[in-house]
Amino acid sequence: MKDLDISRKKLLLFAFLTECGVCLTAVVLAWIYDIKFFNVNEHYSTDILWGTLWAIPLALFFASSISDKAKGFFAFKSLRNIAIHEIQPLFAESKLFDLLLISLCAGFCEELLFRGVLQVKCGIFIASIIFGLVHFITPLYFISATVIGFYLGYLFIIYKSLIVPIQMHFIYDFILLVYLRYFFK
Repeated sequence: MKDLDISRKKLLLFAFLTECGVCLTAVVLAWIYDIKFFNVNEHYSTDILWGTLWAIPLALFFASSISDKAKGFFAFKSLRNIAIHEIQPLFAESKLFDLLLISLCAGFCEELLFRGVLQVKCGIFIASIIFGLVHFITPLYFISATVIGFYLGYLFIIYKSLIVPIQMHFIYDFILLVYLRYFFK
């Protein structure tokens, strides 16, 4: 890790510690409520494929909503400003591996908590609202994150597998972080 600069180290450490806290919370709550995250009979490869496929249209929609062509729409203008002024600078020095690692940790840990525990115990509505609140940057971003929470929750209900929303969350985050870091101007 000698070649990592200070800001990259801080971002990776912050992301890792945050997601570890989320994961630990999920595991403790699952133990308290006797929740099993994964079934032995799950079809992991199929679930990974479905999660990947469901991530692509959502990521493409978000990427197009912050593009130059969408600047004229008020809601999209706000998302574009968040992308430019909040998210992009945070990852300005990140390498591709950093983005992969952060996306993987976020997808796995957050879905264990929000879909694997909160949705199981409190329902899709509460889990999605809390997901939005945790991702609150602005009111519009809260609404976007809440909608994505419903989307992830719906996938969990349909496929009856935590793997699908984990994979979807991971791929979605990774596509957008790569887009924001390397392609978005």
